[in-house]
Amino acid sequence: MRKKPLSTVDAAHGNAPWGGACWMTALTTVPFSDVAISGSCDGSLRFWHCNEASRSLQQVLSAPVEG
Repeated sequence: MRKKPLSTVDAAHGNAPWGGACWMTALTTVPFSDVAISGSCDGSLRFWHCNEASRSLQQVLSAPVEG
């Protein structure tokens, strides 16, 4: 129900070979949980733990994806 982010992560998917940060192309959350999942041009999905109390995002898993 909020309209602004509680936390951000700079270059969450690292840097692209051509320079600059990899663009995030997909973002979703798991309903009724504290997990967010992001996808990027680096070819991986990253799973994040969202901690509202400390207003932080911590990466917990990275899975390669082809396609």
